[in-house]
Amino acid sequence: MPRSARRKRTIAGLVILAILLAGCGSKMGLPRIRLPHPKIFYRPEMVLGIPHLSLNPLTSHASSHNWLISLMYDSLVKIQPNGTVIPDIASSWSIQHHYTTYIFHLNPHAKWWNGRPISVHDVAWSYSLYANPKAPMGHGKSLAPLIRRIHIINAGTIEIQLKYPDPAFLNNVAASGNNHPILPAFMISNVPLRHLASSRIFNKIPDMMGSGPYRPVSDNAEGITWIGNPHYFLGAPKSRALITTWANSPTPDINWTSNRTDGQSHALTYPGPNYFMLLYNSTKVPPTVAKAMPEMINRLSLAQTQSHSFVPAYQPVIPGSPYTIVQPFQNPQTLLTKDGYKQVDHMWMDSHRHKVDLTIATAKTPVALSLASAIHRQLTAEGWNNRVAPTHNLSQTIATHAFTIALVQRRAAPYPLLIKEYGPHSSHNYGQYNSPVFRQCLKKISSSPNSTQATKKALTALLQSPPGVYLLWNQRHVYMNSRIQGFRLNPFDPLSGIQNWRVMPSTKRS
Repeated sequence: MPRSARRKRTIAGLVILAILLAGCGSKMGLPRIRLPHPKIFYRPEMVLGIPHLSLNPLTSHASSHNWLISLMYDSLVKIQPNGTVIPDIASSWSIQHHYTTYIFHLNPHAKWWNGRPISVHDVAWSYSLYANPKAPMGHGKSLAPLIRRIHIINAGTIEIQLKYPDPAFLNNVAASGNNHPILPAFMISNVPLRHLASSRIFNKIPDMMGSGPYRPVSDNAEGITWIGNPHYFLGAPKSRALITTWANSPTPDINWTSNRTDGQSHALTYPGPNYFMLLYNSTKVPPTVAKAMPEMINRLSLAQTQSHSFVPAYQPVIPGSPYTIVQPFQNPQTLLTKDGYKQVDHMWMDSHRHKVDLTIATAKTPVALSLASAIHRQLTAEGWNNRVAPTHNLSQTIATHAFTIALVQRRAAPYPLLIKEYGPHSSHNYGQYNSPVFRQCLKKISSSPNSTQATKKALTALLQSPPGVYLLWNQRHVYMNSRIQGFRLNPFDPLSGIQNWRVMPSTKRS
């Protein structure tokens, strides 16, 4: 072809391209709405049995529901199996003003399923909804008692101010599975508040909009089929598809079994979390001191100064549990002075000017001695007269009530968590927590197929008058059959509420 002809053809092509671009000019400002076409990963499908539920993140309280919401929506942070908080939508964060101000820097690669970036306005709108006392959600999800102000600093940074210090905010509020996912404000901010709970935006499959690793594509009377999001910003799922089937029987907290992996029965077992606590002798520790002491111990510092992997414990459920209760901060100095306590030469004394002597009974293991010494230093700095008393037989010391406070390590049983740990037949049932309200809640937990509300009420009653100070969770260990590959159980994730599951080989599709 002559050079002049090629030149004319090139010019003609550019003119046509310019005309096409001009015709699209009116649409250039609109967001691109395009759901990704999932790739076939040629990995196994997972089939999980769960109670029947809704996909609306505002209306349900079941633990398995929280897990499914975490499949569809991301949160600010995640929790690893050892309890460490890691980035999710927030790539980094800082904590200021004694745990009352949390500043989050968002991951610029975090996107919704349609490719639209997750903006700081989505985060601000979501948390404003959770902090709105008129929002249509359960009391356990409302953050109105906790959040004071939400402030957008710039296009990638948001500040959340709390009404009182909450060192557990990251674990118990901002992490995935804790009822507070980031929602697509660009789709739902115009929906009237009173219509949010019934809005089809949260239930119309497959037109929903999320950001997580899976999205629902079809549903029927038996369950929901999900596909992996190949463009998930934290990495595509390792399974091609996820199928959730409805199972109406009660689900244990952590008890997974499978008999369809290779024709034989296999079990994924989790023996229950271990944690340390200071157990009160209720006849020797004044009630006011018992209320003030939890706020005087810096659990985060205690965890960071130990060589072992520990996570701060603020209540008798693991961080990230759907049963978490957010307790208001109580100033310990105010509690003590109101009851007549005074500091004389930096030492606390009661209204009769008597020192409060505390003896920390502890086992002679290296970990227990190290923790007891650190607690002794913290209490001494706060003005408490205390000493560490190691013993070879801590159980006998506790059984005879020959202690003021004791550093004990307890193993929380799986389901129901509170029954074996704090029920009337527990071997270490000491402290002021056998109230009629608490006992009534324990009975409901053991008899109800959906015990979430009863568990929350029991925890509330327990935390009003705890048996001691919850200090630290140990790093968790999960025992899994070696024949089940490519699957990792996170005990901090509500996925542990699954009743039954099986792995099905996927067939290669052309």
